[in-house]
Amino acid sequence: YFKAESTTGRIADSIADVPLYLLFPYAVIGSMYGGWVLLVMVLFVGAGVVRLVRFTRRGFVARGSGLAYEGVPVFMALPLIAFIVGAEGANLPIPTSMVALMFVVLSVGMLSTFPFKKLSQPAFIGALALVCVSAACTLLWIG
Repeated sequence: YFKAESTTGRIADSIADVPLYLLFPYAVIGSMYGGWVLLVMVLFVGAGVVRLVRFTRRGFVARGSGLAYEGVPVFMALPLIAFIVGAEGANLPIPTSMVALMFVVLSVGMLSTFPFKKLSQPAFIGALALVCVSAACTLLWIG
């Protein structure tokens, strides 16, 4: 909105991202699956913190005519959580090993350096809505 940026603001933003995008998924998945999946979730939180530190230090990378994140952003955990909780709510629980694999892949993606295009807010909201509606329709169709 203000188009202002500062080092302090980037650090504060990354600190605020930890509970929402890292600790919340840890708590949800931990309470749903427990056991050895908690170890995977600890690794997920660690990978997310490393990714946030890297982003705080480097910022966005130039990609073509726009900007990109370096690696998968931590906020991509939320659609994954929505899918897992939605499947559980539709009485279609996802196997523990599959949940663990999804978070391992997400963690590797967060640590990678491939460019992940930064979407504008309307485009991001539209893409997220499309993913959520598609997931809900799939779950209703299967269930």
